[in-house]
Amino acid sequence: MGGWNMSATVASVDERLDLARTLAEEIRKTSGRRRSAPVRSTFVRDVGGQKSAPLAKLVSGGGRGHDVALKLYLSLLWRSAKEPFATAIPARRWAELLALPDPSGRGARRVSDAVKTLTSLQLIDSTAQPGAAPKLTLLHESGNGDPYIPPRGAAGDRYFHVPDDLWITGSLQTLSAPAIAMLLAVLVDQSTPGAPVWWATSVFEGRFGLSPATRSRGTKQLVEAKLLTVKRKPISTSPTRTFTADRVRNEYCVTGPALYGTTSPEVTVRPKKKLTRKKKTPAAAADTSRRKLTAAKK
Repeated sequence: MGGWNMSATVASVDERLDLARTLAEEIRKTSGRRRSAPVRSTFVRDVGGQKSAPLAKLVSGGGRGHDVALKLYLSLLWRSAKEPFATAIPARRWAELLALPDPSGRGARRVSDAVKTLTSLQLIDSTAQPGAAPKLTLLHESGNGDPYIPPRGAAGDRYFHVPDDLWITGSLQTLSAPAIAMLLAVLVDQSTPGAPVWWATSVFEGRFGLSPATRSRGTKQLVEAKLLTVKRKPISTSPTRTFTADRVRNEYCVTGPALYGTTSPEVTVRPKKKLTRKKKTPAAAADTSRRKLTAAKK
């Protein structure tokens, strides 16, 4: 991929993000009409109720290494979600895409550690290649080790979209693991893109295997990044009783680059057609003159 062949020693956050956005644009150009990373619901939702979802395992693992692993995995789904579902990009390039400091050194090592984490969770397979970067092949998002096939949306195979604008704008690169986890929780439970989502406190942890602290920290960062809005909505407890204690719930809506389908398509501007007036017939012209004369006399 030609655009990835950029070597740069970037020190400041702004410089790293500029390079990351440039690389993200290169991925977009090779993705055809696809404008998102498709993610199966089983990656996020805790079906077994034992914090068994891969997302919960990544977030509960803690440490910045798991932070990178989560971003790398989403990036692999974006980059490789079409056949052969594999890529062999050097660790340094991934470090640059994720805007990690020292991409040629410590950043590349963090990516290599993230690859080991994803391999141990059976989310990807890593195959060594002599004289080249390892080939990273996607596996099923549930972590069951099955080969990857694109989700189709049928019953038992639901999925959602992570908009590529999150990479293009540099938003994903700046988020922590709790923030990404909370974002995925909202995205997976939307009825339609941008629709409000809410959960009872007692339901959230069992549904995703994420702690209240993760929910709180993630929400705070997403709101600060202008990727999420939170509104408190009253809940009617008894329609026949007026003087009862009010109950409220938090409703979450993604916004900005996190809202799928908001990328403006390219618009072809067509030249305007020159308007031509139709010539009046002698009879029509005479009729117009009579109306003007009548109006003037009034």
